[in-house]
Amino acid sequence: MRSDRSEKARILCVDDEAAVIDALASVLRRRFDVVVASSGPAGIEALLNEGPFAVVISDFQMPGMSGGEFLAQASVVAPAAVRVLLTGHASLAAAMTAVNEGHVYRLLTKPVPTAQLVEAIEAAADQAREADADRELLTRRVEAFSRHLVRADRLAKDAQLSRAATMRLEILVSELCQLAGRLAGQAAATGPFDRGDAQRLSTLAADIKGCAAQMCRTEVNNMAEGRDTELATAIAATVQELQTADLCSDSEIRISVPGAPVVRMQHVDLRQLLRNVIINAIEAANAAAAVDGRAPRVAVDVMTDTETATVVVSDNGAGIPPVSAALIFEPYFTTKPSGGVGLFAARQIVGRSGGTLTVASTPGRGAAFTIRVPLATPA
Repeated sequence: MRSDRSEKARILCVDDEAAVIDALASVLRRRFDVVVASSGPAGIEALLNEGPFAVVISDFQMPGMSGGEFLAQASVVAPAAVRVLLTGHASLAAAMTAVNEGHVYRLLTKPVPTAQLVEAIEAAADQAREADADRELLTRRVEAFSRHLVRADRLAKDAQLSRAATMRLEILVSELCQLAGRLAGQAAATGPFDRGDAQRLSTLAADIKGCAAQMCRTEVNNMAEGRDTELATAIAATVQELQTADLCSDSEIRISVPGAPVVRMQHVDLRQLLRNVIINAIEAANAAAAVDGRAPRVAVDVMTDTETATVVVSDNGAGIPPVSAALIFEPYFTTKPSGGVGLFAARQIVGRSGGTLTVASTPGRGAAFTIRVPLATPA
C-alpha cells in the first residue's frame, strides 16, 4: 500500500523518445521509484508484471498506440493508478478526448518546468494514497460479509430453495458489485468516495446477511454431500436446472461425456462450479447474438486421462479481449453490466479440490473455459 508518504511512490513513465524518457526518469528518480517503458504495449506489460504503480505518466504522441489509447487501457488494467498525460502536439479536442476516455487526473503541456512536473506528480501520488485508504476501508467492509454471499449462494442454488429468495439474493449481489465498482472508480479517479454510497453499502450488507440467514433456516432435503461425484450426472443436472429456470432457452447447449467418469469433488461444489461457468458461457453467447443475430451455442466437452477429468465449456460469443482475460478471475471484475463474482468463485471452488480453471479466447470467435479436476480413486 502507499499510505506512508515517507516511502517512495512507484511511478511508470511511458514515452517512445529515449532522450525524453531518460530525462524524465532522471528528474523523478530523486523523489520516486521510477520504471520506464518505451511504448504503450510495453507500458501495459509493465502494469501487468511490475505493478502496482501509484502514478502512470504517458506522452500523448506515440506511434502505434497513442498515449490516450494507452491510458484508456491502463484504466482497466490498473484502475488504482493515477494517470497523467504529457502533450506537446495534440489539439485541445484530441487531448480532452484522451483525458475523458483514460480518466486522466492531470494534463501537462510540454515542455514542463521541472518544479511544476514534480509538484504535479507529488499531487498525483497523494491522490493515490488517499484512494488506497478508501479502497482499504471498502475492502474491509466487503470482506466482512462476503462469506455470507458465498454460503447463501451455495444454499440457494444447490438446495433448490424458493425462487423468490434466490432472485432477491441475486438482485442484492448485483447491486453490491455495481456499487463496489463505482466506489473503487470514484476513489481512483476523484479521491474519497461518496459517503451516501458508503451508507448504501452498509445497508446492502445488512440486507444480504438477513437474506442469507433466512435461506439457511430453510429445510434442505436433497443435497448430496458425497466426496466423489459422477461427472455426467452433475453436468446433465446442472443444464436441466438452468433450462427449468429459463436461463438458457435461447441457447443451444451440446454435451459430450464419454463413459461415466467420477471426480474427486463434492456434488454441491461441482454443481456450483459447473453452473457458474456454463451461465457465463450462455451470457456471452446470448450477448453476441443480440448484436449480430448469430445463433447462440454452448458446448460442454469432457475428456479424461488416467488421473484427471477435463471439462471444456466453450461458447460462440464475442470472445474476451486480452486485457480483460488477464483479470477475468479477479473478484468483482466483469465486462457485463452487473455481476463479477461467478468466475472468481468458480476458481476458488475448483482450487479447493486440487483442480484448475483457465480460459483461452480469440476475440470475435468465442471463449473456452477449461476445468481440470482429479478423478476419484477407485475403491
